[in-house]
Amino acid sequence: MTSLRLPAYPLIACDPSFSIWTRADLLTEVWPTHWTGHVRSSCIMARVDGTAWALMGPCADCTAEQRSRQVLPTRTIYVLQAGAVELTVTFLNPLLPNDLDILSRPLAYVIVGARAIDGSSHAVQLYMDVGGEWATDTGEQEVVWARPRVKGIECMKIGTASQRVLARSGDNIRTDWGHCWLAVAADGRQQSAVQPDPAMRAGFAASGRLADEDDSDMPRGAFANYPKMSAAIDLGAVAGALVDGSFIVA
Repeated sequence: MTSLRLPAYPLIACDPSFSIWTRADLLTEVWPTHWTGHVRSSCIMARVDGTAWALMGPCADCTAEQRSRQVLPTRTIYVLQAGAVELTVTFLNPLLPNDLDILSRPLAYVIVGARAIDGSSHAVQLYMDVGGEWATDTGEQEVVWARPRVKGIECMKIGTASQRVLARSGDNIRTDWGHCWLAVAADGRQQSAVQPDPAMRAGFAASGRLADEDDSDMPRGAFANYPKMSAAIDLGAVAGALVDGSFIVA
């Protein structure tokens, strides 16, 4: 593992409102937080030959071994090992100062690549979820969710029910208007659902499947049974060549 040690490591750093960090050397040790320190729960898992491994957050019985960490101007890259599969998790923030159209996009990419390191092939599925608290100041605020139609993309969004735009000011507050989005390419490899996080994570770990329907109990507090947008990508049989799946968080 690299000797670089920082007080916190940037994961999604689009702007001061959309700024998510991890405050531990190991990506699986703690939940990500907003830069103000408030938890922004998000889980990344890889299911390898039927066994679920945590890649980000303490969210599975098995924890992938972190092999390296690298912080670059637009990317933070982690390499982890889950059994006989090496996984590279890249948090890409396309903050390109010479392209204002890209610089102004309030989105980031989470790219998870997998390759077998034992000469065999392994079935690999990826999972990521993002919670309602990402779009609130406090977890007690009520949130609602929806599935906008975007051609070629399967997407979900979640945000506060009140949507009081620019209603408050101060130092220790977080944006509670607008929506947080989670999206994946609609290419036939993916599933998505909005459900409480304990059942969703346990279901993926056990079967590789997500719920067939979204939770309809809304509005409700972001910390009330923790509604999560979740997506899964089936990479199929992974051998020595790198195969990846991408999640968009916006």
